[in-house]
Amino acid sequence: MGAAEKTTAAPSEGAMTVIQAALVSLGVFFCYISLLSTLAVTWWTNPVYSHGFLIPFISAYLIRRKAGSLKGTPVSGGLWGAPLLATGLAAFIIGRAAGVLALEELSLMLTMLGAVAFVFGWPVLKAVLFPLLYLAFMLTSWGELTEGLHYPFQNFSAGVGAKLLQVMHIPAYRESIYIELPNITLEVAKVCSGVNYLVSVAAIGVPLAYVALRGWWRRVALVAGALIMSVLANAARVTLIGFLAYHNLAGDLHGPLHVLHAMVVSFAGYIVLFAGVWILSRGEGGRKAEDGAQDKHGAFPAARNAPLIITLVLLVVAGLFVSFRSNPPVPLKEDLRMLPLMVNGLAAAGADMPDQMRKESGADQGLTRRYRGAGVDITLNIGYFESQSQGRELVNFRSSAFHNGAAPIRIKLSTGAEAAVNKKTIEAGGRRTTTLFWYMINGRVVAGRYDVIFHTAFNSLMGRGTGGAFVTINAEDLDGAEPKEALEGFAGAMIPELTRFIP
Repeated sequence: MGAAEKTTAAPSEGAMTVIQAALVSLGVFFCYISLLSTLAVTWWTNPVYSHGFLIPFISAYLIRRKAGSLKGTPVSGGLWGAPLLATGLAAFIIGRAAGVLALEELSLMLTMLGAVAFVFGWPVLKAVLFPLLYLAFMLTSWGELTEGLHYPFQNFSAGVGAKLLQVMHIPAYRESIYIELPNITLEVAKVCSGVNYLVSVAAIGVPLAYVALRGWWRRVALVAGALIMSVLANAARVTLIGFLAYHNLAGDLHGPLHVLHAMVVSFAGYIVLFAGVWILSRGEGGRKAEDGAQDKHGAFPAARNAPLIITLVLLVVAGLFVSFRSNPPVPLKEDLRMLPLMVNGLAAAGADMPDQMRKESGADQGLTRRYRGAGVDITLNIGYFESQSQGRELVNFRSSAFHNGAAPIRIKLSTGAEAAVNKKTIEAGGRRTTTLFWYMINGRVVAGRYDVIFHTAFNSLMGRGTGGAFVTINAEDLDGAEPKEALEGFAGAMIPELTRFIP
């Protein structure tokens, strides 16, 4: 009789565990539906992240392979998972309030790990940790993490490409990321660095190595080999474009042949992955079904109800809070076109130009105006957001590019006070341009990106709105002298004027 009871209990516990896992998954989905929708749009519209559609299914497959090791795993729930869950949800609310997609994506990972730990306990989390962490490949914040790799990879590809062209007796001179040929100058641009496509190669290579190979050294060797080959393939792609351009066979380098800028990198990595699996798996013998799959007749453990209910309530409340809470737009105090035409001895030159910054950043209001005088030519750019949302943030990949190589400085305002701004100098094409830039939020002049995020989140949570402006002024150096005094004097006079327009 006891044996019969045990036989009937196993399916019941297994079904209960599946239901509990499904409820937690639905809770996470409900809470993060807005973020997941944003990710799906990015996967669909940006080929760099198109692999994101595959990641959840691959993760589910990896968890399914863990079914054997999950049977009989003790479940007691883990109280330490509660702080992790709470931290994830708090980060989600703050990230949404500040309009920081990277923080929202990080919160998704923390929330999933915390929910599993709190409801099912550490043994279960340990068993499914790799499949859950693998979901990070579906996120789009990899661009932020790999930002610093672009220039070194551009430099490497340009260097190798120039050397290979010289080997082919093509006169090629390389300066930084530029390759000068007799008939054209090629730039290994940021989008051509190949870095973005390394993520997609790794996203396929990591689970392939995990499933097909045993031993960490084999797995690491496979993924590393694929990444190295992708880097070399990108350099070969640069060489090919240089060869075609030299012989006037390339046509429009930004037209249909743009496929050479990307797909060759991924294809080279995929070829190495599948060839590497075939080579490295030889001599391994039969692949074991899965860790812990021996206990095929054990029962799936069921979680306790209290942690499950608490988790679902927190997920639903956080999801509703984020979905229904909104900040009212904060309009400008006055039209930016009413800014003074004479600032610090410089006069506005002609009509205002199209506000390119507004068009590129998605800002609600903008102004581009040139001021001239005393041998100085300064361009003022303003982009103002009445409110911020996903894809329309003050701190985004465009404004982040300004911070690369920039240094904070303090300038004296015409009111006698001081303000911190950023200064950046760029040399290109024999010209040197100096730029000062800063943000304005709730009447404050802010220089740092993270300060902007903090102030935006705080204002949003306090119901003050998320309005803010991004301001740049730049001037080319004249007569070999840096226009330091002119720029700083202009900024010191302009900032007090802007406070009359920007709330």
